[in-house]
Amino acid sequence: MKKEDIDGVIHFAASFQVGESMKNPLKYYSNNLCGTEVLLESMVAHGIDKIVFSSTAATYGEPESIPILETDRTLPTNCYGETKLSMEKMFKWTSKAHNLRFVSLRYFNACGAHPNGKIGEIVPFS
Repeated sequence: MKKEDIDGVIHFAASFQVGESMKNPLKYYSNNLCGTEVLLESMVAHGIDKIVFSSTAATYGEPESIPILETDRTLPTNCYGETKLSMEKMFKWTSKAHNLRFVSLRYFNACGAHPNGKIGEIVPFS
């Protein structure tokens, strides 16, 4: 960040598999939360005050109504969604302290896995 003239950050980096997050939650806390903390510390230190964040609709948990509204209650049901919501809260509090401007994009994974099973997360049907 010292070498480049950066106006803002687009944050799409995170561990993202729901099933894995339930088996290895510490990986998700370490990568998603601690990594975001390091990024925010560097942004503040270098005066970068804008970030676009790739969040997830998993922050809502089980929807109380369809369609899900941005203003609906957030209650994640897995570690992945919990870490993403915690990351959003880091942005909120950093915004209050350091005038960070942020937007969180909450969307569903519309793709799933490739039919050959080589990429993406395959969720077995029960």
